[in-house]
Amino acid sequence: MGLEAEMAKDVSYQFECKKDGMQQNQDGSWKVRMNIHPDEMDASFLSDPMGQRYVAVLVPLNEDETPRPKNTEQPEKKKEQKTWAEVSYTQRAGILSSSNDFHAFLKSEYPTQWMNYMKASPNLKSVDIAAIFVRKICDVKSRKEINQSTEAKARFENLHKNFTMWQQYEKGGQVA
Repeated sequence: MGLEAEMAKDVSYQFECKKDGMQQNQDGSWKVRMNIHPDEMDASFLSDPMGQRYVAVLVPLNEDETPRPKNTEQPEKKKEQKTWAEVSYTQRAGILSSSNDFHAFLKSEYPTQWMNYMKASPNLKSVDIAAIFVRKICDVKSRKEINQSTEAKARFENLHKNFTMWQQYEKGGQVA
């Protein structure tokens, strides 16, 4: 064993841990959360300052404590996002109903109706009220029906066009 390896062994922390979660940060780096049993926790590790850098060597273990070869399968790549035209009308209606800008549009363009829904059902959330508006404007009982009706599609397209124009106006853009 070389000098660096001996030094590393002398200052290393060794413990068994279990992966509990992962999250990718905006900068592309990963945050990995591990669970360590209290009996495995080295007191000097606890006293290291936050931000301390480490070199980590993780060996996957089988249930019988033998090393398991690492998984070489690549995770499925995320599906590419569809364009607005590729998304079904049902999905478009759901996307709009979830949009805070769309809620503001409805409150601005239909203030009396919006307030009537709020007063009639104070527990309704904005997303639910927006879904009601979409169904009423498209004259359907369910947003799924928009996919099946040419008239409902046309009404939805008109609603979306009006929302887009309102949005451009509100954001100070030019309306074409």
